[in-house]
Parts: sequence; C-alpha cells; structure tokens
Amino acid sequence: MTAASGPPQGQGLPPGQRPLTGTRPPPGPGRRVNPIWVAIVIALIGSLALVIYAFLKRDASQIPLLATAATIFGIVLVVAAIGGALATYRAARAGRAGRAVVLALAGGFAAILAAGVLAFATILGLLYHP
Repeated sequence: MTAASGPPQGQGLPPGQRPLTGTRPPPGPGRRVNPIWVAIVIALIGSLALVIYAFLKRDASQIPLLATAATIFGIVLVVAAIGGALATYRAARAGRAGRAVVLALAGGFAAILAAGVLAFATILGLLYHP
C-alpha cells in the first residue's frame, strides 16, 4: 500500500462508513436547473393564465371560476414561498449571504402575495350566491 492510494476498500474505515468511490465533478460555467423550480414556474404561469381567463369570462360562472383560480394561484404561491425558505436556508448554510437575502425577499414576497390571493378567494367564496 502506498501513501497516495489510501487504505484498501473497506479497511481502516469506521463501521457503517463506505469508502468514497468518486467525487462530484466541479460545477460548470452554467447553473444547473432544478426541476422543482421549473415545475413551480410552469404552475405559476398556468394558474395566472387561469386567473386572467376567469377575469375575462362574463357569465354566471365567473365568480366561482375566479375563486377557484385564485385558490390555485394562492396554493402555488405558498409552495413557492416554502421553496424560497428552503433555498434561503441552503444558501445561508453554504455561506452565500447575498443569495440568501435575495431568496428570503422573494420567498417573503411570495408568502405575502399568497396570503392576499387566498383572502381574495375566500371573500369571493363568501360573496357568491347561486
């Protein structure tokens, strides 16, 4: 055994630990796209389109449709706010303070907007009488 090769597989390690078989490649020049955030962005765009459609529709089902669309939009914003909180925590743990502040502001804005949209949906639901 040479000094550079380290201990043989499975020897010299505490019980329960496996030897490292490789390391992560260094990050490239571009950023990785998180599929969860892609799904959240698609859901935000879709729910916002539904809200706009409900505003433009003029018939007896406009109020229930608008209340439903606002509820969906509010739920998507709550998910985005929770994702922003988790991303803020990870950025702060990694020592990226600037990124953590921006993510905290975005997550807070999403949470406030979600509260307003869900309140709007609740009021519409209370006001609707078929």
